[in-house]
Amino acid sequence: MKTVPSLRKQIVALFRSVKGLLNVIVFIMSVLMLFSILGLTLFAGTQNYTCRETATPVLGSKVWKKLETDEFICLPQSKQVFSSDIVAYTTCPQSFTQNSVCGSVLDYSLTLSDDQIEKNPQLQHGVASFDYFFSAVIGVFQIITLDNWSLIMYNLANGCFIPLLPFLYCVLLVFLGNYFMLNLMLAVVLESYLKSEIETDTAIKAELKKKQDIIDMKEKPQIEIELAK
Repeated sequence: MKTVPSLRKQIVALFRSVKGLLNVIVFIMSVLMLFSILGLTLFAGTQNYTCRETATPVLGSKVWKKLETDEFICLPQSKQVFSSDIVAYTTCPQSFTQNSVCGSVLDYSLTLSDDQIEKNPQLQHGVASFDYFFSAVIGVFQIITLDNWSLIMYNLANGCFIPLLPFLYCVLLVFLGNYFMLNLMLAVVLESYLKSEIETDTAIKAELKKKQDIIDMKEKPQIEIELAK
């Protein structure tokens, strides 16, 4: 690293910023947990409602068949808090069979694995959802990093009793998480780098002054001899 001073400065700055980064990481983790718990409270189970071919799961079976042409998320009428004239909820099209309903397997003591959520790309194979705490953490982290976050937002909006709520939740998380907290980490590293630059410049100036003092001390006796002549 001595042959590449700029690389040495960057590595030193990274090591010196570890203490400050730990404080930022603790803050980020706190926000991550807070929004994960908030997401679980507001959106748990909302992404699993979709149009089904029958009113209830088949008796003795763990399969509740979806309509073959349907993969979108809907909201059952029992969970709609506003009139359809005020809010345009996502519901099953009227052209479907009479027995088709908007339902979730969780309402019938079935699991998401029974509903083959791992094969559903619309729900990102169940990895980033708000059904469990760990998946909620992944979902929040995905929104913060802007990795296909709009899909999560629209999924939540389709199944939420207040469609505007997921938009406010996700946009707030993007601004707070991406534009503030991640930039805060960069600011800590940059501050450490600038301090390292100042210390390096100070050390160079001190070394130059020391060398100049030595040169002056060597030249001073010679000047005194010449003046004595």
